Amino acid sequence: MDLLKLLPLEVPITPPIAQTISKFWSHPFVQNFYSQKKYSLHLSPFMNYFLERAEVITEEDYIPTDPDIIRVHSPATKTFVELNFVFRQLDFVLIDCPKCEPKKWLHFVETSQAMIFIADLNEYDLIKDNENVMSASIERFSNFVSDPVLQKTAMILFMNKSDLFQEKIAHVPISDYFPEFHGGSDKELGISFFLEKFMATKNEYREIYVHVTCLINIENVGFVMECVRDIVVRENLSNCDLF
Repeated sequence: MDLLKLLPLEVPITPPIAQTISKFWSHPFVQNFYSQKKYSLHLSPFMNYFLERAEVITEEDYIPTDPDIIRVHSPATKTFVELNFVFRQLDFVLIDCPKCEPKKWLHFVETSQAMIFIADLNEYDLIKDNENVMSASIERFSNFVSDPVLQKTAMILFMNKSDLFQEKIAHVPISDYFPEFHGGSDKELGISFFLEKFMATKNEYREIYVHVTCLINIENVGFVMECVRDIVVRENLSNCDLF
């Protein structure tokens, strides 16, 4: 394990290093520590996936698989990211907005046909800047659905990472952070509880399209994209008084 101690923070992972990582990761003490502390230390949910594949990833002919790609986490940025793509013969322009004050970026989306708000269900126990992450997410969503600039924009709410949420609630009670919840470790009750909190922020005339999504289910992502496409088409027809 001396090799790991000598590694700088940023270094290319070579096959010898990968072998050392694999030995370290497979050690019973490390496995036991990980199983006991992965929630309290808020470790990456996919850390074990990549550590188990360390030797595969360092192979000379390694090509990332779809499961590899969808488990990669991109750190949040303070800049706007624009992605242009075609899905089912429709041109999409996806603008990823940073988590900052809406007034700094609302003008970017004034003409957008739809806005996707992603709420990570498994973050109900996270605290950042002395604030519960889920509570902060609900507050941001409330600001968006009530903002006059976005009143003609279709609002789509993704209740994301339901798979990680189901795994976590068996170990970290929701009621520890939201005492008013009395559903124990029931996944559906937990999702309904948070969905109700999000929906309580809108007025009765505001329609919100809601989808519960699983982070690593590729088929689920495809289904969601179909739904987004249908919503955009429906909104276009509605704006033209054809729907």
